[in-house]
Amino acid sequence: MPPWLRNLLAVLIGFLVGSLVKWAIVSLGSWLFPLFDFIFSLENVSLTDSEKIKEYIRELKPVYLVAPWSVHAIGTAAGAFTAFLLATGDRMKPALIIGVLFLLMGSSKAWMATGPWFVILDLGFSYLPMACLGAFLAGARKTGKPAAVQAI
Repeated sequence: MPPWLRNLLAVLIGFLVGSLVKWAIVSLGSWLFPLFDFIFSLENVSLTDSEKIKEYIRELKPVYLVAPWSVHAIGTAAGAFTAFLLATGDRMKPALIIGVLFLLMGSSKAWMATGPWFVILDLGFSYLPMACLGAFLAGARKTGKPAAVQAI
């Protein structure tokens, strides 16, 4: 298989894995911690009314950043981890492409929803840094073995 095709597949599979991890965390998180159900059950907030959601998001406190940040960070790291393991040659590039893809998606969502000021922290610290962390855990060090395996 040509290296460019393998790297392309690494990015696609890494993107799929990262998206599935994000979906799983959100699905399990809302089941285990019904915080989101509580938030959206408040008066005058409906998931079908985008204007009401925008108003409500502007009123959120920074503590509500923790849940979305962790979902974005863990999903991006998992996708970059996968892309790094599957890629060939300069394996850091596919891992960083995963971070850039998720950053673009997160930026577009933040722009559309006009989130509060602390969304900038989410965008800055949950995509590219976590893509680097995922690649590092997958073995971006020069030792050859994945860092996650070396820790065991």
